[in-house]
This record gives sequence, structure tokens and C-alpha cells, in this order.
Amino acid sequence: MDTSEHLVDGKYSIKDLVDIDKLRRIFEKFTQATGLTIGFLDHPGLNILIASGWRDICTKFHRGCPASAEHCVKSNQRLIGKLKEQGQLVIESCENGLVDCATPIIIKGVHIATLATGQLLLKDPNREQFKRQAKLYGYDEESYLKALDEIPVISEKQLKNATSFLGELALIVSELGFANTEIKEKNLQLEEDLLERKRIEEFKDNVLNNVAHELRTPLHAMTQGIGILMEEFKEKVTGDQAEILKITRFNLTRLIRLVNNFLDFQRLEAGMASLNFKKVSLNKIVNEAGEMMQPLLAAKNLTLEFRLDSELPEALCDRDRIMQVVINLLDNAVKFTDGGAVTIASSRTGNKVVISVEDHGIGIRGEDTGKIFNKFTQLREGKIVAATGTGLGLAISKNVMDLHHGAIRVVSEYGRGSTFSFELPIDGG
Repeated sequence: MDTSEHLVDGKYSIKDLVDIDKLRRIFEKFTQATGLTIGFLDHPGLNILIASGWRDICTKFHRGCPASAEHCVKSNQRLIGKLKEQGQLVIESCENGLVDCATPIIIKGVHIATLATGQLLLKDPNREQFKRQAKLYGYDEESYLKALDEIPVISEKQLKNATSFLGELALIVSELGFANTEIKEKNLQLEEDLLERKRIEEFKDNVLNNVAHELRTPLHAMTQGIGILMEEFKEKVTGDQAEILKITRFNLTRLIRLVNNFLDFQRLEAGMASLNFKKVSLNKIVNEAGEMMQPLLAAKNLTLEFRLDSELPEALCDRDRIMQVVINLLDNAVKFTDGGAVTIASSRTGNKVVISVEDHGIGIRGEDTGKIFNKFTQLREGKIVAATGTGLGLAISKNVMDLHHGAIRVVSEYGRGSTFSFELPIDGG
């Protein structure tokens, strides 16, 4: 039998949405304060989930005898069968002589529980009727009448107000429970999505690593081979031949760099790049990067000027990643400077260290300065165009800065040059 029509979203019963023990404690406090009994039943099963303050006349007598208990069941069925809308209040007189009032708990249009108050009277009891019942069902009359004397007599208005209040309370608890269940379910789905995404990213990273390895191995071998040929046959190779070998070696190195940059960018964008934070000297990184750039500087007859703050404190960062950023900025500066000097400086501003690279190249047109850190773009005649090379150096640098809670920016004047700078929190952010 398909019972999903009686479940919220086809899967949640009242017990899935509400902590029954906590709700029971709330109802018991209400009973202690008012003396009113409370029944909380699931729907449509009519299983009693909470029975707070129930009277002896019902538990020990009416429900203790099969014949009179049948009246209780039929009364509940009639009472609950009349409930159709949230907020509705229905009063029912049981054949055993007591009165109940009920209201439905409806979530997203599904009646999943019923709140009832009762086991009471709306007027003074007819004792002769109860004496007859004692005789009919074999109750001990004295004990039965004593239990009857404990039944409160209240007005219909009081009964409805109490039932309405408890129904609203139960509804709020149920709706909160449903909202919490939805949040948990969505969080679980999100976690599953994130795990799936992580699995995909790991798979992609493995594929990229394998492809990169397969590409880099022969490229490195070819580059080294050309280097050996150039060294061993340098006296026999003609000017044009030597130039061809240099260009070939340069392009092979460029391909290796393209592969490395692409792989690195994918890892950074996927959030899979690991960082090794340590206290390091930024001045030392700048000096080492400058030494590495000397061949390229010499090839263009450029000098590198250092303006370093000798008292610059160490910063908490990933040394290799920051070295990569410094080299990227120096490489760009050299690429777009045809003569004179490139200047690299270090300074401290508050709790941050700042590294800047100034060139005297063509500069960047004003409308394009905001696009310079986009991926797969490069500068040509001061304008941003689609990259013909890797086009990833500055995009990688920005990602590295984001991971360090730092910033990278450019100040440029077209025709006069650019100054790229990045700042890092001394304590790592």
C-alpha cells in the first residue's frame, strides 16, 4: 500500500520532523501549569506519540475495558475524520461521557499529525450516567466515581483556546523541523556534489599531470639535446645554423613553460594547489629572481635596479609561489622594455610588504588596465588582445595573491611604462 500521500514531500512523517521527546517535555510543562491533558497522534495511523496528563478515568477505566475502549477508538476516528484545514478546531463528545477537542498539523498540504486536548467536561457530570457505566462495564463504582471527580469542567471557549494555542505551538515546531530537515538534506546534497566535484577535479588533475609529463619529458630531452649540439659543434655551426638552433631551443623552452603554466593555472582555479607557508625574506626572493633573469636582461641590453628596504620583515607565505609571481612580473617588464632599466623595489605599508616592478615599456591603455589579469590575454601595442602565447602569467599571479589574501595591481601610462605591484600580509592574512 502506497502511504507516500500522507508524508511530506512523499517521505517525511511527523516523527522525521519533530523531536518527540522534546515536544513531550513542553507538553508536560503545559499540563503541569494548566491541568489540561494533551494527546499528540500521528496521521493517518492515529498512533499516540505523546500522552500528557491523561486522567485515570480514561487510562484505568475507559481504555482498560475492551467494550468501552471501542468507544474511545470510534470517538477519535470521528473527531479526526472531521479535520480538513490547518487551524480548524473540532469538539467531539465521547460515548463514555467525556469531551475532546482536536486540531490538525498540516505541512505543505499534508495532514501528518493531530493535537488533541480533552478528557474533560463542558458542564457538570450526570453521576447517574457514570454509575450506570460502572455497572455496565464492571468498573469498581467507588473508584470510578472518584476518578470522575478529578475531571475538570471548563467552558467551550477555554477548551478551544487551549487547543488552538497547543496546535499553533505544535505546528511551529513541526515547520521548524521540516525546515531543518530540508537544510540537512540540501547540505548533504551539497557535500555529495562537492565530493563529486572533487573526484572530477582529482581525475582531471591526474589526466593533466599525465599529459604534462608526457609532453615535458620529450621537450626537456630535445632542449637538452640542442644545448649539447650547440656546445659540441659551436665551432662548426654557421651563423644562420646557430641562430636556427637558438630559435628552436627558445621555442622548446616556451612550450615547456606553456605546459607548466597551463597545468599550474588549472590547479589554482580548481583550488587544488597546495601552499607551503613559511616565514621568508621577500628581499632574498627578489634577489634570487633577479639573478635568474640576468640572461634575459642581458639579451635585451637591460639592467635591473634594486630599491629594497633593508629592514623589510619576513612574511608568512609560500616561497616558491611568490618567486613565481616575481619572475612573472620581471618577465613581463623585460618583454616590453627595449632599453634602459627595469626597477624592482620592496617596502612595508602597515602590516603588509609590497613588491613592485617598474618598466619603461609601451604601457597599457587606460581602458585595458582592468583586463590585464584575465586569463589567455596579452598586451600588444598597449592594448589587450587574445594571447598567442600562454597568456596565463598574470592570471596565475593574481590567483597566487588571492590564495595569500593579498592583492596585485598595475599603474600604467600609455607610452611611458607600467608599475606592477603586489602586497602580502606579513602574518599570512
